[in-house]
Amino acid sequence: MRYVFSNFEVSSEERRLIRDGVQVPTEPRILDVLLFLIQNRSRVVTRKELLEACWPGIYVSDGALSRCLSRVRKALDQPRDANSPIQTLHSKGYRFVAELDIADEGDPKVAPEETQEQPAVTQAHLVERRFMSLVHVSFRFADAGSAGGADRALGFVRDTVEVAARHGCSATSPPGGQLTINVGYPQSVELPARLAVTIADAVLAIARRAGAGVRVTITSGVASVQGNGESDGSPAMLTGLDPLQVVAPITRDDAELLLDRRTARMLGDRVALQETERLLVDGQSTSLFKMSDDDAPSALLRNYEPPFVGRTKELLLLSDLWDAAAVGKGRSLLITGEPGIGKTGLVEEFLLRTDVPSEDVFVMRCSPHHTNTPFYPQLLLLREMLEIELDTPPIRQLRLIEKFLEQFDRPPTDHLPILASLLTVTETRRPPATLRLDGERSRRATMEAIIFMILSTARERPVLLWIDDIQWADPSTLVTLERLLEQVPESRMLVVACGRTGAGDDQQGFDRAKHVHLEPMEHIYTRRFLSDMSEHGTLPSALIDPISKRSEGVPLYLREILRMALDAAAAGERDLAAYAIPDSLQGLLAGRLEATGAALLVVQWASVIGKIAPRDLLLQVCGLDEAVLDAHLTDLVDKGILSAARRGGAVEYSFTHGLIRDAAYESMLVDTRRERHLKVAEAFENYFPAIAAAEPERIAIHYSASTEPRRAAAFWQAAGEASIERHALKEARMLFRQAIDASAQTTDVQHRRLAEEIEAMLSEF
Repeated sequence: MRYVFSNFEVSSEERRLIRDGVQVPTEPRILDVLLFLIQNRSRVVTRKELLEACWPGIYVSDGALSRCLSRVRKALDQPRDANSPIQTLHSKGYRFVAELDIADEGDPKVAPEETQEQPAVTQAHLVERRFMSLVHVSFRFADAGSAGGADRALGFVRDTVEVAARHGCSATSPPGGQLTINVGYPQSVELPARLAVTIADAVLAIARRAGAGVRVTITSGVASVQGNGESDGSPAMLTGLDPLQVVAPITRDDAELLLDRRTARMLGDRVALQETERLLVDGQSTSLFKMSDDDAPSALLRNYEPPFVGRTKELLLLSDLWDAAAVGKGRSLLITGEPGIGKTGLVEEFLLRTDVPSEDVFVMRCSPHHTNTPFYPQLLLLREMLEIELDTPPIRQLRLIEKFLEQFDRPPTDHLPILASLLTVTETRRPPATLRLDGERSRRATMEAIIFMILSTARERPVLLWIDDIQWADPSTLVTLERLLEQVPESRMLVVACGRTGAGDDQQGFDRAKHVHLEPMEHIYTRRFLSDMSEHGTLPSALIDPISKRSEGVPLYLREILRMALDAAAAGERDLAAYAIPDSLQGLLAGRLEATGAALLVVQWASVIGKIAPRDLLLQVCGLDEAVLDAHLTDLVDKGILSAARRGGAVEYSFTHGLIRDAAYESMLVDTRRERHLKVAEAFENYFPAIAAAEPERIAIHYSASTEPRRAAAFWQAAGEASIERHALKEARMLFRQAIDASAQTTDVQHRRLAEEIEAMLSEF
């Protein structure tokens, strides 16, 4: 039959999708799903029906169907809204709602609506990519040659296969004392590494009872799965995963569990791991990890961490882009969404699940206190790459820049003067001739030097560049990113930019990037998150549905509910149902902050300081004894409100989420905030002059939020002058306007004259 709607035509016999007379390239599964919806348009089709009809005999996750439906909508060039021909009925299913004309393939006339029919599902199924783990078991019985030993070996294999089946996993048993369990096939799982350790723990227990020597190894990653496994019970692993086999003799008393680096990263700090000696694995020297001597695999069940749910499609997209970058086909991705929707969590989960070494991940963090400081995120990144601090002696800074350039056979004269100027290195050993270029050429040379430093790291190995909070990026950073993205396709780099809804929409360069807008999680995933909490005794089952509805699919709300439950348990309160669960995320965050007690003072001071609060600055402004402050900071880190990081010789604290910082800031009276902004600004000037000199915009913001417009004007002017030195005229105009606005708030004649001088200067460029 031929189905016609809007400017599309679908042929069930020729299996083609045509738009405006031109065939649209589609995969067989997309046509399967579209045809099934069209032919069953008189009713709502459930997800289960779609899975059974279009993936017959194949066990796939809900994510596979969601990805396929997304591709169907993309093929139809329709958004996921009321105008889409495919209507989503939440908790019910899907329905094709477009007006439809039907004709026989050879008859151009419209035919009556035919009876429902099932689409012919082809055997050329799509390859599905999943996160999986393989549990490889090598075992040995001392009396394997005897009849009793053979029976025990057979029983060991049988019991192990039963364990795998109970968890929805398949197992293969080649000859020679080997077993491989596919964790994530046929049933897809959210946290394969975690389940793999649980299964491995059970296998070790079986081996101990059977008196076998056993070595269990786990490897994790992305695998491509195709076929239904009917022939031999095993999937076709097309890419990604091979069993981790340690070439070493097994004694009868051996009973150890070894993990590859990727599995260890996926588990994070949920269990205590230690690196073993480098062993020969598949012919190569590789580092493996094992449980510490005083820990056991079952500790994973005690150290509860909820599953990461609902973003499988986005995780697989990141994995595909990273794979492309690794072979020299650089990629870029823009992730947007509302605050609390899980943008940062998505990237962090990808880094946990993927074997990206930490030294190959570079982070550019934009700041609301530096929206007009030229190249601010790049400056932070360059200082980190070169291991340069604000107090590093100038000669030492120059040597570090030279050393970096030398490793890429780059003459120091090419970029040294530019980078020295950008990093405010004032003492140079050679004439900075490049800095004498005209303004636009010098600005362009600065961008080229930054891009060279970033891209040069991807010359020998693939790297990931992560730009966080891009909505706060300064104009010079955005232009640099535009030029960087032009060169990324020819590099071994994956660029991931995260920002709030609308970020990057009007920026050139991001039209080359893939764009993912994170929507609230579907109800099925919020329930899965909360059900996992309930199964681990953290949440009463009666609260699953009410909390799921109140969360509105926002991951941060769910995480804060977990924190609330853990805090209640730590305080000896087991009945969470007795708590009044706030209806909104803001109310939940406010309640969590109130529960910090005396430590709330420290949280409030940190929120005034900004996105990052140095511990030494907190000590200067909050008026607490050093021991008391450190005790409060430790408690806040334990509660998941702050996180700590060491930068150089100092410790800095940042909020685990910007919305927590906003809630702490809003908890203070306006007059209190003004007083504290003034104290913070003065502390910067008096105790941290290097920061005040290097970041005048940051100090100006604090004075502007206080009762000192005169001092604010001076720092706004200094920030504008610093921007002119970097030939960032757009930022300079904005900063000088801020200086004029601040001067207008004072009756000081001198500062009114300053405003007139700045106005005159602005008219010249």
